[in-house]
Amino acid sequence: MSAIKNSNDKTSSLNQVATDEDHFDWCEYLSNTLSVEVPPTFFDHVEKSLLNDLKKGMNLEVPLTEDGNTFWIASIVMACGPLLSLHYLGEKDKSNNFWCDLTKVTARPLGWCEKNRKTLFPPAHLQNEINYESLISGVKNELCVPEEFLTGEGVTPVGRIKQGMKLEIQDKNDPYRMWVATIIQNIGGRLLLRYDTPSFNSQDFWLFYSSHRIFPFGWAQERGAPWVLRRPSDIDSVHGVEEWESVLKNSKIEAQKLPRPNVDFTKSKSNVRPHDLSVGLKLEAVHPGTMKHVCPASITRVFDSYFFLVEIDSLDRSEKNKFTWLASVDHPYIFPVGWAKKNNVKLSFPLGSVVENKEFDWDQYLARTKSNAAPLPPKTNIVKDSNIVPEMKLEAVNPEMRHQVCAATIKVITQDLLWIKLDSTEPDQDYFIYHMDSLDIFPVGWCQSNCYPLEAPKMCALQEMNKTRDCKESDIKENTKFVCGMCPKIYFNYKCFSGPYFNKGKLAQLPKFVGPGPVFLVFREIIKHLISVAYIPSRVLKELEVTGEPKPGNILETFKTRFKGNLYRASVEIVNTSDKVEEFCKDICHKLKVCPYMFGQTAVGDKCPEKCYNITKRKIIMSATTSKGNKHSILIGGKKPGRPKLESTNSQHSPLFIYPKRPLEEEHSNQDVNKSHDSNIDTKSTKKKRYETRKLKVGPLLRDDNFQTFQVKSTPSKVTSVSNLQIDSKDKIGKKKCGRKSKTETARLKKLEEMYNATQMDDSMYQPIKSNPLLWSIDDLYRYLKKHKRL
Repeated sequence: MSAIKNSNDKTSSLNQVATDEDHFDWCEYLSNTLSVEVPPTFFDHVEKSLLNDLKKGMNLEVPLTEDGNTFWIASIVMACGPLLSLHYLGEKDKSNNFWCDLTKVTARPLGWCEKNRKTLFPPAHLQNEINYESLISGVKNELCVPEEFLTGEGVTPVGRIKQGMKLEIQDKNDPYRMWVATIIQNIGGRLLLRYDTPSFNSQDFWLFYSSHRIFPFGWAQERGAPWVLRRPSDIDSVHGVEEWESVLKNSKIEAQKLPRPNVDFTKSKSNVRPHDLSVGLKLEAVHPGTMKHVCPASITRVFDSYFFLVEIDSLDRSEKNKFTWLASVDHPYIFPVGWAKKNNVKLSFPLGSVVENKEFDWDQYLARTKSNAAPLPPKTNIVKDSNIVPEMKLEAVNPEMRHQVCAATIKVITQDLLWIKLDSTEPDQDYFIYHMDSLDIFPVGWCQSNCYPLEAPKMCALQEMNKTRDCKESDIKENTKFVCGMCPKIYFNYKCFSGPYFNKGKLAQLPKFVGPGPVFLVFREIIKHLISVAYIPSRVLKELEVTGEPKPGNILETFKTRFKGNLYRASVEIVNTSDKVEEFCKDICHKLKVCPYMFGQTAVGDKCPEKCYNITKRKIIMSATTSKGNKHSILIGGKKPGRPKLESTNSQHSPLFIYPKRPLEEEHSNQDVNKSHDSNIDTKSTKKKRYETRKLKVGPLLRDDNFQTFQVKSTPSKVTSVSNLQIDSKDKIGKKKCGRKSKTETARLKKLEEMYNATQMDDSMYQPIKSNPLLWSIDDLYRYLKKHKRL
């Protein structure tokens, strides 16, 4: 764990991000750039991908026993993905609500037990309180959870799309030309696809699951003409028709292994407005190759009254690449002639044209090309109802490298178009153009919630290049293999023993619980909370630091904290699967020397199973021999002030908590005491000396027959008390006796008092010193010694 000192140089907040960050953090980045994120509700495609159609009040049958033979009816209180908060039918106490993970628990729709001759019976605590037969008959006609949500395939559209499934993809240049593709990866609904081809050199491509180009497998065959299955137009192939037909046959066989996902991929022409355009008409369009410029374009093909092909104009005859849009009149990236000038957008000249004026002149261009402007109808819902403004932050796909998702900033907003700067690119790079409904923009934190690497801003990336990245890059690749599970609520039980590191007052101010949500995000937030309420945050970070490889299924996350002007970092291991949540909570509690129930899935309230409320914050001794199978508590600490009673070493029942004993005073040496006349005596030295001799107040000295002499020396302090004496003796200070003192003990104490009274404390020899001797020169020391006749 490294500490970075604060620099005295005045640097901008952006430079601080570049120098202090080796791991991108959205919260810190937003704070340092004084910016805000685009509201998550702005991204309709992301919101719809998380909808599961599970509503409050829906009923289902949940198992009561592990063998799955006894069920009872429960209703949904709250749904968070596949994680449901349920309430038993007939239960009046809301505190008995429980969480059910549909990916692990086999729940059934209403009526399943009756059809399959299974027992439908209430839990034991409700059997004598309700008339379950009347309750069962009363819920038969109520709202029921659909059976397709209980098949284990997933309750959200994203969750039902599996790797290896087959889809049909619309061609880029023909609306009715389809071909089969395989899902390689599903990242939060963003699908990595690969065409099924005779060769293995097919290039992968990314589409969001709700793209207008994605159709369910079998769509073309079911609809018939004009839909047709034909190899993609952008793939140059040397293979014959028979080889492509063989690929299609194999794809149909493979598609039967994984059934069609229960997701609505259906596209309807009812949402597409008809047109009356013809070939040769001119319009304006965003360049599909760069997504940076608005250019003159032409309609080169009309398929029917709904679809047509738009091509970016080029006067360079040597240019072989053609950039096209398959469009309808509502396409987001085509505009009527004059739109750019009306909205103060620069219109680029066609490639190969001779630039005579600074601005593009449509009248001259139409006259020279002998063409007309396309009569595009006005678009509907031009301005989206939103509160977005320039300089807001979001995450966006890099159009030039579509596997990259970058931190980005909105720079310009024109009607329903966004000019966005990717923060990971060079400062002088042109902005990319995105539509407000684009499927390539995402809210802040989308990559993290889907375990996908985010391209950090350029200033962070530059620093990363100067360091060894092999380990971190391997961690990122490894982390993308894991699937983030759902985590239930994790409660903070602040009344439990909080150990030596945490401030109990601050602990009580934390939220009562965190979650439910993805396991990684929940525990990332929990560890941040724990670090924030520590007396010394860097110490907690050090206790949690992992220097080696994480356990299988876990992820290393870098945490940062500041303490006394220094920035500390450490890699902390975080669980990423829901089946290890309980074990991970216990492990963290053990490392931080707190009650094992201080945070976890159980809200213990005032009744902690460890009965740790009487324990005080004294020195904690952790048992190194405690095994996993030991039933004793892992919490070992102190209790209320006072010495514990001596326990027999042969006792069969050892105490649950072990308390530290007060250390015996060390043997005092017969060294002379250094004298000093400084009135400001070092506080630590004084406290230590008083601690070492504090038992002289009660005189617990052990005397043997050989005891002859002891010497009393005074300290150079103006406080003349017994606590400032040093005793030089061959004997050690014994243990304090309890109870009534004997005559011998009384005589010893009396003799000690007489010896103390006889001791002469002559402080006249010490003269006051007006300056610090540590700062004296040789001449100052000579004058002092000569003045007091020491030379």
